[in-house]
Amino acid sequence: IQNAVKKTGVTVYPLKTGLATEGVDLGGPSASDSAPARIVALLVGEGVNNNDAGEIWHLLDQRYDVPCVLLDQANLRNNLSSYTHIVLVDGNYSSSVASKLKDFAGGGGTLIAFGRATKFLKINELAHFELKQPKENKAESKRRPYSNLENDEGAQVIGGAIFEAEADLTHPLLFGFRESKIPVFRGDTIFMQPTRNAYATPLTYTANPLLSGYLSQKNKELAKNAASIVVSSANGGRSICMIDNPAFRAFWFGTNKLFANMIFFSNLIQSNALEQPKKE
Repeated sequence: IQNAVKKTGVTVYPLKTGLATEGVDLGGPSASDSAPARIVALLVGEGVNNNDAGEIWHLLDQRYDVPCVLLDQANLRNNLSSYTHIVLVDGNYSSSVASKLKDFAGGGGTLIAFGRATKFLKINELAHFELKQPKENKAESKRRPYSNLENDEGAQVIGGAIFEAEADLTHPLLFGFRESKIPVFRGDTIFMQPTRNAYATPLTYTANPLLSGYLSQKNKELAKNAASIVVSSANGGRSICMIDNPAFRAFWFGTNKLFANMIFFSNLIQSNALEQPKKE
C-alpha cells in the first residue's frame, strides 16, 4: 500500500471497521459496484486530430496505466461489443463509423466525445443538445474593407483560453472534486446550451467565465452560462460530450480527473439523468 501511495499520490485513510454509523456499510451487499472492468478504445486515423488523440492515449496509458486500444476509424470492425467505452477526440468521422457506434451504444456502451466529435454524435442522434447561436447583429451586415477580412475572422478564433466552470459536485462525473469552481482549458468556438433535463449538465461555464486569454465580445456572449459537459442517452447506451480538452498537452492536470470519472463512474449515472431526444 505504501508503494501505491508513493506512486499515485492518493491519500489513504485506515479504518477499524467497515460498518457505517449511517448509510451503506463498506463492502456490504447494497454497496455499488462502481468500478467493474473497463475496456477503453480510442478512435484514431485519417481525419482525427492526432495531437488530441495522443494526449488522451498518454493520459490513459502512461499516467493512469489503463490499457487503451487504438482503433483506426477507416478499418473499424462491425462488432465493438468487447469494449465498454469508445473515445472520440476532435476530428472528422465518417457515416460508416456512426452506424457502428450506434450498434455499440445499443449494447449499452458509453461514448465519450470532445471538440467537433460532439457535433458528429449530435448529427447522428447519439447525443442530444442544442448549439448556442450568436444573436443577429445588424452592424455586422454593414460594408467593411476587404483588407479587414483576415483580422475580423481571426478575432473570433479561440486559440487557447482558460474558462471558469461551475460544477455539480454531487454528480458522478465530479466525484473527487472539492471546489465547485473549476478552471478548464478552452480552444474551440462550439458552445452547447444547457440541457432541458436539469440533471444532464453537470458542468457549466459561469456568467463571466474568462479567467485568462482572449475572447471576442461575440464569444463572450456565447460562453456565458453555456454547458461544458452534456450527458445524453445514445440508442440504449449513453454519451458524454465535452467541448474542452481535459488532457491538453499533458500539463493541464486539473481536468484529468473529469476524464477518468467519465470512464470509471459513467455507469453510476441514472438513466433519468440523461438528456433524451426532443419529442416531435
